[in-house]
Amino acid sequence: MKKAILILLSLVLLAACQATPEEEFVTHKDVDEMLGKAEPDETPDIPIREQYGIPETMRDETAFADGTFTVRINAHIEVPDTKAIPILRVERDIPDQSTITKILNRLTTGRTLYRAGDSSMTKTQIAESITEMEEMLDNPSLDDSTRTFYEEHIEALKAQFPNAPDSADELVACDGTMYSYPCQNSPDSPTFLRYGLRLQTNDGLPPQTFYVNITDPDNPNTTENGKDAIKSMNLYFMDDRNRARGSDGQTSVVIRDANDPAELDAYPEIAYLPAQALRYAERFFEEIGCPEIVPDSIALCFDGTKTAYGYRITCVRSVDGINVASLSGEYATGAIQSERFAPEWSYEEIELCIDEKGIYGFTWVNPIRVTETLLEATKLQPYEKILTSFTDQMWTENGVWLVTDLASAGGDEQGFCTTGLDFEVTRITLSLQRVMEPNRFDSGMLVPVWNFWGVRHKTETHKTTGEQRTVDSDEERSRRPLLSINAIDGSWIDPWRGY
Repeated sequence: MKKAILILLSLVLLAACQATPEEEFVTHKDVDEMLGKAEPDETPDIPIREQYGIPETMRDETAFADGTFTVRINAHIEVPDTKAIPILRVERDIPDQSTITKILNRLTTGRTLYRAGDSSMTKTQIAESITEMEEMLDNPSLDDSTRTFYEEHIEALKAQFPNAPDSADELVACDGTMYSYPCQNSPDSPTFLRYGLRLQTNDGLPPQTFYVNITDPDNPNTTENGKDAIKSMNLYFMDDRNRARGSDGQTSVVIRDANDPAELDAYPEIAYLPAQALRYAERFFEEIGCPEIVPDSIALCFDGTKTAYGYRITCVRSVDGINVASLSGEYATGAIQSERFAPEWSYEEIELCIDEKGIYGFTWVNPIRVTETLLEATKLQPYEKILTSFTDQMWTENGVWLVTDLASAGGDEQGFCTTGLDFEVTRITLSLQRVMEPNRFDSGMLVPVWNFWGVRHKTETHKTTGEQRTVDSDEERSRRPLLSINAIDGSWIDPWRGY
């Protein structure tokens, strides 16, 4: 997006009318400088919301460019129930073997999983799966995302068939103990050892898949780590009995209040309530020994045929009752510096998919752990200044996309130009968020951050025909905040750079 701005500035835009921020919004923070700004004048003794006069809810609207650019706020403001928000140092982490085993046992509930190599299913099972998926493709109500999923899996199974075992006797059962297994990036590339788990059921029921990939330069059981390797984990569980995951192309409805029955008024056939799913998620993390991971948001999802449903719950790490913001996996701090070969560090992501039968999907990537408290309490900017920073920066960042002279505009490949932007803020959160430290990629800091979540409504006009269309993007659903504001100094945080 930022590269495209340089091109769009050559068009006749509204750039001349844009507000100029009074302060620099993007700076790679000096740690000592930020800690100095954050040092409170006195030890706070009343809750954060009361200290700064932060309301429970907010309604507001700001318009620019004769109303073609609007920022509308109709949101609940979520503030941690605490007297102080700290600044902490964190580093990458990997759950221990005991935790991985507990997760596997809790998710698979007595079913045996087998090591999955290049041929994790028998020839008979592969043939049956291909037939079943081909029958699914005949369903006219299948959406494009699910159709593509089946087509890709059919091709993968066909490639797997020649080397598959003839019987299940050749499969090796696994109790969850991680192991090394050979991998190749391509048929012609060298074989290397990867560490973790690749498991799949083999009992005639809808298959379960459990996958863990560990990257750890200090682990002697893997040879995939190059000299620039960084510690990370990717855990993935899927039970094929339900494919309602709210992926692209599938129906997904954000639940604002899990305790409000009106949220499901449009779906009277659903008896399993969002509040029940949230309680189930809380118990799951307590049972695997991770009570610090808690639900943060929930959405009702349907599968590609609109016949099966479930809840996708985004979970976050909580530190002393203060949540750590969960951002989309597309963000990787350090990515902007990739030309200088800087290592990237994606944000921690934790998601559960739950229905009345239990968990049918679980992902957990890039865990972190707190290593040090840098400041026990921080002094925050007044909430009114945060709102001013938000509206000014929204216009500064997005106003250059507006086109006023269609005759001279280039437009996209189809000839459409952005002629209107409406940002609808539906949720505002104050939480901790990881930022980078200068010249350090082995650790980061958790600092207090305001995130503004919501939906972007974009109006596009064809430069010659005048045809208009509206493109909506639910940024909250995708865990992409409309804007992140540093609560200490009111500066804008770029999630790509991590500062």
